[in-house]
Amino acid sequence: MIPLLSQPFLFLRHGRTAANAANRIGGATDDPLDPTGLGQAEAAARLLAGRPLAAIWHSPLARAAQTA
Repeated sequence: MIPLLSQPFLFLRHGRTAANAANRIGGATDDPLDPTGLGQAEAAARLLAGRPLAAIWHSPLARAAQTA
């Protein structure tokens, strides 16, 4: 049996993209965050500021990197 992580695991979805705003699924397209998505990423950063994060992992897509 594999033990569960000893530390909390936080999962955060990327901010909004133009495809999201148009109710389209971006999938593997490399759409960047739109202005709302940038604001969402900045709000998440404020909420997580000061927390002892050991690492941040993200996909190589622009929207995930921008959010991270």
